[in-house]
Amino acid sequence: MVPSDYRLQNVASGLISRLEGTRRSYLDDPEAAGREFTRIAEGQIDAALAEMRDLGMADDVESHSRFLEEEVHQTFLPRYTRLA
Repeated sequence: MVPSDYRLQNVASGLISRLEGTRRSYLDDPEAAGREFTRIAEGQIDAALAEMRDLGMADDVESHSRFLEEEVHQTFLPRYTRLA
């Protein structure tokens, strides 16, 4: 089981907070925004997974890692980037 702090909705919520702080810097350059959003997302996912591993908080961190990466990169980021 994955603790609630590391579930998709909480990771995405934290990610929105991080991205909103960056979004205005890239209003005139959507391609650069997409690259920066991806970099931030990867860092957020990596940090959450590292913390889970360190605390021994999940049965299968690798499976959750694949799930988070797929949902963030294929669903969340494209939608957020379009709206930003």
